[in-house]
Amino acid sequence: MNELFASGNTIDHTQESSVHFYVEDNNNSDSSSIKNFERFENFQTKVDSSSSSEEKKVNFMFRMGIGSSAHLGESTQLGVGIKPAKVPLIFSFISESYRKTPLKKRYSEPNDMFLNALNLIYTTTFPNFDRVQVYAGGGAGLLKLEKYERSDDPDWRQKPYAIEKGFLFNLQAGFHGQLFWKIGFYAEGKYLYAKKAESNINVIDVKSRAWMIGLSLNLGLFDSSPLKKGL
Repeated sequence: MNELFASGNTIDHTQESSVHFYVEDNNNSDSSSIKNFERFENFQTKVDSSSSSEEKKVNFMFRMGIGSSAHLGESTQLGVGIKPAKVPLIFSFISESYRKTPLKKRYSEPNDMFLNALNLIYTTTFPNFDRVQVYAGGGAGLLKLEKYERSDDPDWRQKPYAIEKGFLFNLQAGFHGQLFWKIGFYAEGKYLYAKKAESNINVIDVKSRAWMIGLSLNLGLFDSSPLKKGL
């Protein structure tokens, strides 16, 4: 009588495992035993292939926030971050706007600023507490500055008298934490720098600090719990 036995570790899709099969032939081996053995071999190959695929994780973070700058005004932020697995780096694309409300007359130059930047950010978690990540980095992008004439009319922001475009550099540092499901919270500080001169006159001169707070939506590919790895 042919008997088929299996011995080895429990199969775990998230960890390396090995399963060994052998055929004990008390009489004579036949084709059915060989087919069973091949079936188990194919199953093990699929498990190994699945484990290999699950290691290729990519996390995405979509975030939306608001903030302020003492020199640039109130701000809004939209961002998309991409983080490969096992690499503590985030490729982040951000779009921000800074607008000075007409009600605050203290602004000597009532200008609006819009920027799009690509940043490279390093991130890490607190020891034994992976629900919160800290991050820091920076990058460069394009800047558009819309200039307006100051007026006592509350509707003075109608049409800018000049629009300047240039390059901007920015630094950012903050933290990101998990709230529930795939929703997170972040807070960060920023530094913005841009300068452009024409005919020895500075048409763009930005040196300002800012802060941002907001919510994030975290999604992952090849990962059943993307937020656990976080961005």
